[in-house]
Amino acid sequence: MSLALVVSASLTFGSEVIVPRLTRLAEQHPGLSIDLRLEDQIVDLVGEGVDVAIRAGSPPPDSTAVFADPIAQMTRVLVAAPRWLRKHGTPREPAQLARYECLIQVTPAGNVVRWALARATQPGVATSVEVRGRLRTNTPSALRDLAIDGAGIAFLPDWLVAPALAQNDLRRVLPDWSSLPITAWAIYRSELRGNARLKAFLEALPRRLD
Repeated sequence: MSLALVVSASLTFGSEVIVPRLTRLAEQHPGLSIDLRLEDQIVDLVGEGVDVAIRAGSPPPDSTAVFADPIAQMTRVLVAAPRWLRKHGTPREPAQLARYECLIQVTPAGNVVRWALARATQPGVATSVEVRGRLRTNTPSALRDLAIDGAGIAFLPDWLVAPALAQNDLRRVLPDWSSLPITAWAIYRSELRGNARLKAFLEALPRRLD
């Protein structure tokens, strides 16, 4: 008998982290089927028939009806293409970011995701930076691709840009600065805790995003 698991994940996290693991998961659990929904908006677990939602950046609901399992931590880092930096220069401190073309992430509702930066030598203390930019999207993977194409400076999850940094398609900007730690959560109804199909899925997720 097939055991269907309905999973909701953000477009970027789902595409970049979950999808590459689904083939192996299906091979290891022949009786498990996955209904993966890639969507950035907040979902109603019960009303929309979702078993588990994977989200990062916001605290999980404060409710005894919902359980939240922290699956990984990440930070956002500033990146730009080497050729863009050669052409436009490199900011030396966060306040200078306002002078540069930045790639802006917005929420599904259209709100700008603020750039809050913390220095490595001052953990726990963040400062907000007002930035400007003509290109905006709600999808971090699109911002990464725009940054690689030389469209400006982006503020993105470290795991998302790690391959591009390793290949020198991107370079860190203000490397001593990043966001405060961000937790990725698996959020599901309390009655599903210990469920075999949910457990199989969660065990397939990485505990480190790099």
